[in-house]
Order: sequence, then structure tokens, then C-alpha cells
Amino acid sequence: KGRNYATVAIYRDIVDKTIDEDDLTIADDLLAVSRYLERKLGRQFNLSAATALVFDGQGGSRLWLPDIGSTTGLAVLVDTDGDYIYTDETALVLNTDYWLGPWDRLTAAVNNEQKPGRFIELHPDSTIVTVFPAQRRAAQVTAQWGWPLVPHAIERATCHLVALLRIETQRAITARGEAGDVLEATKQAQDIIVELSRVYKRSTPY
Repeated sequence: KGRNYATVAIYRDIVDKTIDEDDLTIADDLLAVSRYLERKLGRQFNLSAATALVFDGQGGSRLWLPDIGSTTGLAVLVDTDGDYIYTDETALVLNTDYWLGPWDRLTAAVNNEQKPGRFIELHPDSTIVTVFPAQRRAAQVTAQWGWPLVPHAIERATCHLVALLRIETQRAITARGEAGDVLEATKQAQDIIVELSRVYKRSTPY
């Protein structure tokens, strides 16, 4: 998290604004709206550095995860001996011990969209593990979390919401909570959120 979903230059092009004297405050508003969209849609649309997270298991072969935007640096360790330690575990091999789903994830980008990976499915013929243990801290997954590319629809919506925000307030909003309050009370903004939610809102569990 932390990056804007649109640049100041893209914002100025979309709203046909040529004067650059407000660029610093526009950048603040783009940041506030980007984080607002993450809260409303339940996901981030940029790519983080590879980070290790730990997940509970349910005794099945599928593990739902936050969005995974790249297979680079992807590492999966399962606590097969129930000691809650991963340094003694063998790393699983992608497409040998597990698959990253859904099956259309990370295909060629269309309109700057590449669907992220959202779950791991253990291979039934894996020689290491075929189900995630039904326990706390069953698996450690290291991944670049988020979406590989910011979809054009998210980029444009960010700009339109910032334009509405600045019309409603006549000033830059640098307090993120305040930006959310203004947008929540603006019908045009909520219409945009409804449309985005139909396509981009996260509805599956981790």
C-alpha cells in the first residue's frame, strides 16, 4: 500500500487541467482517494514487495489468500509436523506441489488488467503435503501481494473521485478520513463506487 492509483499528470489530462500550481495538493487527494478505494473494495491495486504472511488451515486442499500479483518470489511452506515452525519444512514447488488459482490469473493484460492469484490448491500427487492442516498458522506464504497492474477503470475512477472531492470542498483534503466522509455523502461518488464494486470488490475469504 502507499502508491497513488493515478498520477497527477493523468488526473490533469482527464479533467482537462493545464495549470500545475495545485499539483502537490492534487497528489495528496489522489493518495487519500486511493486508500479510500482500498477500504471500499477490500483489496489493493498495486504490487507490494515480497512479504511473508501466515494463514490458518481448514483441513482441505484449498487455501484462500489475499491477491497475489506475481509468481516471482512466491514461496509456500506448510507446517506438516504441527510445531508452528517453517524453517524445518520443504518449500512447495509451483505446478508440482500446488497450483495458483484461479486458472485465468496473471494472463496477458487487457485494458491494463491482469487478474491476481487468489488461492492455492494443493496437488493431489504432491509428495510433501496434499491438505492444509486444520490448525492455526498452518502455512506461510511469501508473495508480492496486490494486483500486478492498476486497471484503467480504477485509475480513471480515482481521478473522477478526486475531481468530485475538490468540487465538494474547494480545497485539498489531506486527512484520509475526511476525504472518505465527503465522498460518502456525495451521490455521484457513491454511484462510481457501486459500479466499481460490481467488478472489483473482494467477495471471497482469505
